[in-house]
Parts: sequence; C-alpha cells; structure tokens
Amino acid sequence: MSCEYSQESITSYLDNRLTEPERNSVVLHLQVCRECAVAHDRTARLRSALHSLPAPCAPRRLNTELRILASREIVRQRRMSRIPALAEWTERVRLLFDNLMRPLALPFAGG
Repeated sequence: MSCEYSQESITSYLDNRLTEPERNSVVLHLQVCRECAVAHDRTARLRSALHSLPAPCAPRRLNTELRILASREIVRQRRMSRIPALAEWTERVRLLFDNLMRPLALPFAGG
C-alpha cells in the first residue's frame, strides 16, 4: 500500500468505513510506516479534540424564522398550483435558464 493511499484512508479508517481487506491493509501499513502512523495519531487526536468541544447552539430566533420561511413557501406553492399553466410555464422557463447557464457557471466560477 502506498503512503498516499494510506493517508487518504485514515479518516475512513477512523470512521470504520473501510472494508475488512482495506482496513487490514491500512493497519499493516501503519505498523511499518512511521510517517503514516504519525499522521494517523495526529488525525485521531484532532478528531478527539473536536468531539470534546461543546455542541454549538442555534440562535433562539432560528426556529421561528425557519417556520416563517416554510409557511411563505407553502403559500407561494399554493398560489402557483392555482394557476397550473403559469406554474408549468414558470418551471419550463427556470429549466431553460438553468440549462443555458450551466455550461457558463463552472468557467465563470473560476473552474
């Protein structure tokens, strides 16, 4: 196993998301490669430190604001469903616009 693959697999190894053969391969590599073992230990300590942090609390107003947004969206959808032709036309225009802009989005975004 290469060091590159081993280091890419460390988080999956710590999350128990590797198959048994992959897991065994990583364990064997960590036993013989000091650099990858150090990276594994560092990642494990970092994850442990992050897990020990207190969970962030959402702002009190967030629940109310999300409910308001959801109710507005329901009202908007009901209005659109009353005019089926308009809803279908709007969806077609949105799809056309998305399809026209999609090829430009990645180059424009710097990709």
